[in-house]
Amino acid sequence: MKFPTEFISLFFRRLSKKNDLGSDFAGKQNRVFGTVLPVRTALTFLGAIFLIFFSFKVFRVDWASALDAFKTLDIVKYFIAFIAYYLSFLFRGLRWKIISFNSSALDRSSDGDSILNHASTFQYSALVLSGWFVNSVAWLRLGDVYRAYCLGVISKLGFSWGIGTLVAERFLDMIIVFLLILASLTMLSSGVKGQALDFLVIFAFIITAILTIFVSSLAIADKRLVSWLPIFLRSHYSKFKIGVLSGF
Repeated sequence: MKFPTEFISLFFRRLSKKNDLGSDFAGKQNRVFGTVLPVRTALTFLGAIFLIFFSFKVFRVDWASALDAFKTLDIVKYFIAFIAYYLSFLFRGLRWKIISFNSSALDRSSDGDSILNHASTFQYSALVLSGWFVNSVAWLRLGDVYRAYCLGVISKLGFSWGIGTLVAERFLDMIIVFLLILASLTMLSSGVKGQALDFLVIFAFIITAILTIFVSSLAIADKRLVSWLPIFLRSHYSKFKIGVLSGF
């Protein structure tokens, strides 16, 4: 799974040299992401071009229709949407940075906490982008698991802690989505009703409720629950719990 992040690892090769912690973050990311090899990259591009060409031949793409559709495209709006979409990764990276730094209260004296403290928003954004890339080629949103693994390795706080930060991120996502849906419904006229809207509100409420119950259960659970777990799971559970609860 090194391939998706080979290209973005170029951005981490020469991190700011103002402190050793930044260099440490960059070095760890390079080890996680792998080394960029020009020959391998060129072969990857050639392979992608061949697959695209082969797909067009097999499925017999109607180039005339495609060209007509392209002519109706508003280039300015498309360009604005393109820029806005990729700029959103900066905000996603900033949010994950705040969550992960708050969650690193696991050990404020650890190297992992110092590394996270000195990591840039751009670096987090690149991790998020790499996860989205993996999601586009893998099933079950494995890209999220992949970026959690990367952050856990880089920070030395472990994979279970990284997954915990993702759960905290998803919990915030669902709360915001639910509130936005409610706000949108209030803006609609009273005459606008439909089964789809009812289903959307109910589904958002159920998901938010499930996540709220789960997070609340983690907060309420005491040490007796940990004692019931197998010994090899106790440390993972503790890190996961800190990753979830300390991120807010």
